[in-house]
Amino acid sequence: MEFKDFVDKCVAIFQEAKNKKLISLRVRRGRAGNCSSACEDLIAIGISEMIPQRYNLLVDYPLTVRCKDQKRAEMIYPDITILSGDKLIGLIEVKNDLGYMSEDWERQNREKLETLQKAELITYRKNVNAGVKEPKIPIVPVKKLDQIIIVITGKNDHDKTKLLNLHTCFILMPSHHPNHLSATKNIPEIIKNESGWHELKKYLTEHYI
Repeated sequence: MEFKDFVDKCVAIFQEAKNKKLISLRVRRGRAGNCSSACEDLIAIGISEMIPQRYNLLVDYPLTVRCKDQKRAEMIYPDITILSGDKLIGLIEVKNDLGYMSEDWERQNREKLETLQKAELITYRKNVNAGVKEPKIPIVPVKKLDQIIIVITGKNDHDKTKLLNLHTCFILMPSHHPNHLSATKNIPEIIKNESGWHELKKYLTEHYI
């Protein structure tokens, strides 16, 4: 997927959600529906085209994690999980923007990574909420999990970019928000700055060989 294709599809996701706010002539929604799931899917498709076919991606999959020092298993939902066979290789957190990111995000993220890294057993089911009992698929974390943060837009960050200083972070649209009223008209301007997309691709091709 080229950056232009990503921008076209991403803007369309946000603009379609905005259009759905007008439910009928007498019914109107104040806030647009959540675009996160569609954006996670779009980014996962883009990443799958950047890395070799031996890697598989799980989007918003529940991982059941068992650790020695915990009495009960914990459920963790990474935005995107990258697997190679039965090995858990990497995690990708996707954020539309940073406006609603918790100030406590860094601690929560660190604890989640530590839990996955020291897990005795991690499992998932191929089909989620399928209504049938399936055998759990075990996966093992590699010695050092790779994690990156992908932020779709640098707008509306409320000075929270500093919370990501300790992480490998890629901002795909630094100066535009796909939710803006003029986003469709601004697509030619948005795609002029492909640096975040190219940096992401370079990182992935170097780390997922």
